[in-house]
Amino acid sequence: MDLTGAAKPEDGGDMGAEPASEVEPQGASDETTECTPVEQWVRSILGALLDDLVIAMRDHIAPPLTLPPSEHVATRAPELAAAYDACAKLLDQRFVENPAEAAEVRGILPWHLTDPKEEHFIATLLEAATFMEYYAFDEAVFAAKDPTARLYAAHPELLDDTDDDGLLRISGREVTPQVLFHRGSAIPYHRFLRRNFGGHVNDTLTQTLLEASDGAAAELRLALNEQNIMAKSAFTPYFEHDYWFGPPLSPSVLDDPYKVGTTVHADPRSGLMHEYPRLYVHWAMDKEGRKVVQIEELSDDSGSNQGGYRILRYLHAIRDIERGTFIHCDGAVRAYTSEQYALRCRKEFVTGRESASRYRKVFRLDGSIATDAWSNIAAGWFRGNRLMTEYLQSLSSA
Repeated sequence: MDLTGAAKPEDGGDMGAEPASEVEPQGASDETTECTPVEQWVRSILGALLDDLVIAMRDHIAPPLTLPPSEHVATRAPELAAAYDACAKLLDQRFVENPAEAAEVRGILPWHLTDPKEEHFIATLLEAATFMEYYAFDEAVFAAKDPTARLYAAHPELLDDTDDDGLLRISGREVTPQVLFHRGSAIPYHRFLRRNFGGHVNDTLTQTLLEASDGAAAELRLALNEQNIMAKSAFTPYFEHDYWFGPPLSPSVLDDPYKVGTTVHADPRSGLMHEYPRLYVHWAMDKEGRKVVQIEELSDDSGSNQGGYRILRYLHAIRDIERGTFIHCDGAVRAYTSEQYALRCRKEFVTGRESASRYRKVFRLDGSIATDAWSNIAAGWFRGNRLMTEYLQSLSSA
């Protein structure tokens, strides 16, 4: 048995399994990555069933660590449980027929998963085999309003209320800070609205955006995950206590037409607690006499390195200085290749989107946006970047 070079079967072998969905799971990266020996071996046995499991895990926001699905999860998410059981049954059958093979497979498990108890062996095997694919980066995250995406295949009516940036108008819809409910489905928000672009949704930010749009004062548009969807009954809220709020800001600073130009906040240190070397903030007056701000970070955070890109957060807002309120705010990410990022780091100003290889807008507010709400939005969008907090403090009335 060649455990390091097990081939991927084209048709799932003679397992009698149903063919995989024609849609690749979000995360099937265009970037060439080598499978781990465990994934290679498991895939040689399961074929398309492994892809089906990854799709179900992504749909139900079930990381590999949560395998096998608990009884509670299995009741609420039978599709996930069925996908897992199909894989586990076939692996169990394999080891019954080839008992000596189990010891060899144990030998190629990652070091942190070695020597699992017998009753946990198959779950551990599937945890290791799905890890890279579950967290892999997919170029599809940059697509906007793709009519072939799984979301629109299930709910084509959403296309009519989605703008060209791929943002859905959420007014009148059943929304929570973690998912949007629509016609029996629970739809996660876009990957770039997640913590570190891969964890749970940044619900401090989405909660702030929803509160800012409560009533008729402002219209909110949000990006949805176009590749993953689950039944409404399958969704279970989760709790992560990590709050980022902005300080009160000084109207005298924000509404002064002469306080314009570029500000750079920098952290000369590096390391685990110093992952954001610079933050650029540029204020300017537009032709209508409004103040426009653009903010972009530089980042060494591990979450910003995905799919061969350096992914940076960007914020744009417009303030009516006569009324003393913000009237527009949007957040986006810019994805730079290593060469583009090196060039970006040499420039001491906010650059245009053309300096990046890819761009994706993820939220937009239009209308009357209170100053305190904008401060919280800015802090929440740049969650983890203390240079943003430092900059907002410089605008504080305190």
